[in-house]
Amino acid sequence: MSKSDPADSETIAIRRSEDARKIADEAFVLTALRVPYRIEREGDERRIEVRTGDRDFANEQLELYSRESANWPPPRPEPRRDSVPTMTLIAFNLFMLMAFGLQARLDRGGLVEAAGASVDIFRQGEWWRAFSALFLHADEAHLFGNLLAGSFFLALLVPRLGQWGTWLGIALAGFGGNALNALLYDRVGRLSIGFSTAVFGALGIWTGFELMSRSLSFSGVALWRRILVPVGAGVFILAFWGSSEESDYMAHFWGFLVGGVYGFLAGIWNRYRGPARAVDVASGKV
Repeated sequence: MSKSDPADSETIAIRRSEDARKIADEAFVLTALRVPYRIEREGDERRIEVRTGDRDFANEQLELYSRESANWPPPRPEPRRDSVPTMTLIAFNLFMLMAFGLQARLDRGGLVEAAGASVDIFRQGEWWRAFSALFLHADEAHLFGNLLAGSFFLALLVPRLGQWGTWLGIALAGFGGNALNALLYDRVGRLSIGFSTAVFGALGIWTGFELMSRSLSFSGVALWRRILVPVGAGVFILAFWGSSEESDYMAHFWGFLVGGVYGFLAGIWNRYRGPARAVDVASGKV
């Protein structure tokens, strides 16, 4: 029974349902409108009864409530959740192995000198070095480390950004990281090679994308907690794996930074244009 029980007057049922939550919500509306009602139950069915004189008004208000709440709360756009991109991972690993095999067949030292990222990107206008350096590796351990990490981040990003969006971001982060590293750390004779710049770019993409997705869904303390998760994870991985003495940590940093900007913008696109089209428009897919 409601607090406003119309027991002393003739009543009529205006709503019937087996959904207890639905009946409770509609009863709450009547309570807010100060319309006396009572809830009766027969088996699994519940019904709302009001006084005969209140029937038209109550029906009208419940219909308005139903229309206004039909699409509320609005669904939160979710990242694309495709299956694990098995063929993408196979193609990536095969291509990188083929590139390493080609490097081994050629004069390894000469190829690294000719195609590695260096200050010549700017001094000689050899822009292609920022890209070609991604496919050169010092040895098998260097290669397989990047294959493992690269495959992991591809499996994370392709379901969120799609094929085109993921590869566009990784290419931009790898190229941009090497280019910025050559521009801002232009020591003569220094060469940077390996796919790790792009790998840390992929980490940055994930961090930026998750940061944007979470920041639009929470506020206050919850917002800061949600933000700290992707940012903290990204910075920790960058610091732990990307800053060893043997690695080109500045290239990793710039790749991470470029990737983070790309991922943040991709998160905005995903939020306002829908997950099915996220980034693919920018990359020419649609």
